[in-house]
Amino acid sequence: MSSLALGPLSNREPQYQKQNTLVVDEHGRLRFAALSRRVLCLPLEILAEIFVYCLPEDDFITPSLTTAPLVLCGVCRQWREVAGSTPKLWSSLAFDMQLAGSDAYIDLCRTWLLRARSTPLYLSLQDPDGQEPSKAALALLQMIAQLSPQWRNVDVDFGVELTRLLSIVGFAQGGFDQLEKLAFACTTSPESIISFSNAPRLREIFAPTYPHVASIEFPWAQITSFRTCDIGLASCFDILGSASNLVNGTFEIRGDRSPAPASILSLNHLQSLSLSGLLVSESSTIPMTIISNLKTPALTSLALRFASLYGRLHTWTTAAPFLSFVSRSACQLRTLSLSLTPMNTDCLISCLKAVPSLVHLKLEPLRVVDMGKVFAQLNGDTTFLPKLETLHVFFSAHTGVHTVDPQVVVRMLRWRWAAVEITRLRSFQMPSTSRTPFLDDEAATEFDRLKAEGMDLYLRERRRDIDSFGTDYYF
Repeated sequence: MSSLALGPLSNREPQYQKQNTLVVDEHGRLRFAALSRRVLCLPLEILAEIFVYCLPEDDFITPSLTTAPLVLCGVCRQWREVAGSTPKLWSSLAFDMQLAGSDAYIDLCRTWLLRARSTPLYLSLQDPDGQEPSKAALALLQMIAQLSPQWRNVDVDFGVELTRLLSIVGFAQGGFDQLEKLAFACTTSPESIISFSNAPRLREIFAPTYPHVASIEFPWAQITSFRTCDIGLASCFDILGSASNLVNGTFEIRGDRSPAPASILSLNHLQSLSLSGLLVSESSTIPMTIISNLKTPALTSLALRFASLYGRLHTWTTAAPFLSFVSRSACQLRTLSLSLTPMNTDCLISCLKAVPSLVHLKLEPLRVVDMGKVFAQLNGDTTFLPKLETLHVFFSAHTGVHTVDPQVVVRMLRWRWAAVEITRLRSFQMPSTSRTPFLDDEAATEFDRLKAEGMDLYLRERRRDIDSFGTDYYF
C-alpha cells in the first residue's frame, strides 16, 4: 500500500502554529506556556499522504489499534479527521469470518469500507472452517458484493461452497472494472457458474485447488499469471490452450491419463514455467508430457519437478523430449531447475549442452546420476554452460548419500572462478541430508580460499525440517 501514487500537493506558503507546554509557576501551580520555537503546520493533503506511507506492507490490512490506519486516529482530533477523510487508508481490509460473531467487529469493518469511498479495494475474505455466516456477517458480505466494481485485489478462502454463499448474499454477475488480481480457495458447484469474463483488467489468478469442473469462467486470453497447487492434466492443457498471453505459469498437476492435445500449443509470451507432476506410466511423466506439447520462444525460466505416486522413480535413457522442446521453442533459457528428472548421467549432460544460455542451474539428481562426471564436464570445457553464474545441487533421500570426489568439485570451482573465456561461477551450493563430512582437509583449504576471494559457497548438511526442492533456504 505504501507504493500508492501521490496526489496533487498544495503550493501555498508554509504555515506555522504555536506550541505550548505545561510548566510549574513560582506558586507551584501548573499552567500552559508558549514555546519560543514555532512548529510547522503541514497542509492537510501532505499530512494525508504521509499517513498513507505509514500503512503496513501487507497486501491486506488486518484492523489493529497498534498499526495504521487505526493507530493514527488515536493521536489527536486533527489526525483522526484527516485519517477518516483519506480513502486510501481504508482501501485494504482483511475480513476474518471467525470474528464476525462480534457486532463491534462487523460495525468496524462496515465503517472501514464506507471510509474507502470509491477507491479500488484490496480485500481478503477468510473462513477456511466453513462456518455459517451470522445475519450481521451476511449483511456485510452483501455490502462487499455490491462493491465488486471497486475490487482491485481479492483473496477468498471459504470452507463453504462458494456459489451457494454468493447466491445468499445476492452477488451480482456484473462488471469488475477494477479487478486485477484474484485468489480463491473454495469449493464450487457444477450447477452454478461464477463468471469473471467482464473483468477487463484481470491479469493474475491463484487457485490453490483448481475446480474439477468448469464452474468459474475467466477471460483467459488476457491472463498473464496463473498459479495452482492442484489441477488435472486436462484442465492444465485447457488453460494453456486458452491463455495465449500467459507470461508466468505454475502448475502442480494430479496424475491422470488424459490425452494430450492433437497439436502443439504455442505460448509466444510465456517467460516463466514451473511444472510438477507424478509418474503416470513407465514411459510417461506429467511435466515431460506437457513440454512435449508446447512451443515457448520467449521462455527464460523453466522448473520441472518429478515424483511417483508409489515412490518408484523411473529413469529414461533418452533426452529426446527435453531436447525436442528446446529445439522447437528456440528459447534462451537463463534459469533451469530439475528435480528428480528421470534421466541418467549422459541424458542430463545432453540436456545441459542444449541450453548454453543458462545463468542459473538447480539440480536434485536421481541416485543413478554420476554428479562427478557432470562436475568434470564443467571443468575445462568453455562450450559447456559458458554463462553459468550459480549452480545449486541438492542430494536428498531420493538421491542417496552423495559420493562425489571432493577434489573433482574443487578443481571445477577453481577453474570456473579463474576462467577468463567464460562467465565466472559466483555461487555454488551443495547441501545434503547426509551427516558425513564431504570435504577432506586439502579440499577444505581450497574451499576456504575461494570463499575468502568472494565466491558464495555452501557445502554443509541441509536442515532436516526443510525438505522441499527449490525453497529459499538455499536457492
